[in-house]
Amino acid sequence: MFKKIFFALFFLLHSQTLFADISNKIVLTVGSLPITLYDLKQEVRLLSILNPGQLENESIENLQSLAIESLTIKKIKEQEIKKNQLDNIEDEEFVEYEISRLLKSLDMDKDSFDKMLTENQLEINDLKNHISIQIKWNRLVYGIYQNKIKIDEESVNKQLEEYSVKKSSYEYLLSEIIVPVSESQNPNDVYQKVKGRLIGEKFENVAREISISQTRDSGGEVGWVSEKTMAKIVIKKIKNLNVGEITNPILIPEGIMIIKLNNKRQIKNEINKDLLKKKIILNERDKILNTYSKMYLDKLKSNTMIEINDK
Repeated sequence: MFKKIFFALFFLLHSQTLFADISNKIVLTVGSLPITLYDLKQEVRLLSILNPGQLENESIENLQSLAIESLTIKKIKEQEIKKNQLDNIEDEEFVEYEISRLLKSLDMDKDSFDKMLTENQLEINDLKNHISIQIKWNRLVYGIYQNKIKIDEESVNKQLEEYSVKKSSYEYLLSEIIVPVSESQNPNDVYQKVKGRLIGEKFENVAREISISQTRDSGGEVGWVSEKTMAKIVIKKIKNLNVGEITNPILIPEGIMIIKLNNKRQIKNEINKDLLKKKIILNERDKILNTYSKMYLDKLKSNTMIEINDK
């Protein structure tokens, strides 16, 4: 869907560089919400900040495509949030927490970050709105599917006991690509096609184009993950990898997952069993919720009218 939209919009935008003077002309309507040329420009700038250094070499066409896809998903979520009367809930505390995490990942203080926003003609409220939509969306998905979340308590306790007896453990800096596999497809054939692309293309670019994971906007970047909170099958796949290598396909409910090992480090364990157990449970819960989130969003996409204004 997004590729078709992009090619139609490309001809409309061709005479206007994305970073030149951009009007408030509506180029796309998602449901009842419009997307303007100005919105596209601002979304590219926001994505660039949220994915530092990863979009620098992208063409104008690719940047436009990424912005269209991101805004379309955002508008679909906004409408569903409003429909379920979650749009007026205040999330300032959660938003501030997510911003603090972002600053930590960027290794920046607030003043430097505010300066970067200004230089990119963005305001802090642009970022806050982006984060708030995702928080409300997560709350909505949880409210709908919470009764379907089943955590294997025995498995959690077994993981907890295993890590409690270790004197040290590893943390892994990971990226992921998740691609769907239909009943008529062979998972290994799908994997080989993705692997073939990764030979000549950057992992993060392939992730943004084909991954169905929520990490796609960040090029599949998951961040540092402790082996304490990882599923056994994932640990088994990555523990013998060299930095820069990818795993064989990992079968999951959504299809197959391919993980890239970006770095790893060994840390001394100081185990708080109660906190560790909570982290393991939350990690398992989030995996299940991500699956339901994807299913719910796909359903909304198929039922949302998307109109291109090419006049």
